[in-house]
Amino acid sequence: MREVKTKQIGEFQYRVKQLSDPAGMRLFTRLMKILIPAIGAGLKGVPSDGQNIKIAEMTTGAVGDAIIAMAHEMTEDDFMYLYDTLATDSQFSQDGQAWFPMTSDSTHWSGRYLQKFQWMAFALEVNYADFLGGNDAIGRLVQMFRTGRQSSSPNISTGVPNAS
Repeated sequence: MREVKTKQIGEFQYRVKQLSDPAGMRLFTRLMKILIPAIGAGLKGVPSDGQNIKIAEMTTGAVGDAIIAMAHEMTEDDFMYLYDTLATDSQFSQDGQAWFPMTSDSTHWSGRYLQKFQWMAFALEVNYADFLGGNDAIGRLVQMFRTGRQSSSPNISTGVPNAS
């Protein structure tokens, strides 16, 4: 059964239903083609003890490298595919009573681009929380980079003994 979660973002509530397995896997495959090179670019030079990457010691330059790599990999078609796929089973409400499909209002995001990205992060977490390391993993990562503090999970295991 596909899980449904709701979150308040700004003045609206958003309800996201997990994608079907085929749609989720197609989106995941496309995301990995964009994110793996970006993650690799961002992790170059990040300290490692051989088994764990010390993500908390990632520099602003490394984050910038990851963002630049992602911008090179992601096309407008990729972004629209991401949005359209996540919007398929998503709804919004201003009062919590009447819910509208995300696909029904092309002006909903006008002037609300930060909220659009927050919703997209939430929708990705609803669908891929287990892969991302739990609920609000994206939010924790963003907060860590903003504040320069360690998150609750500062190391990422490479899974390979003595890998660097």
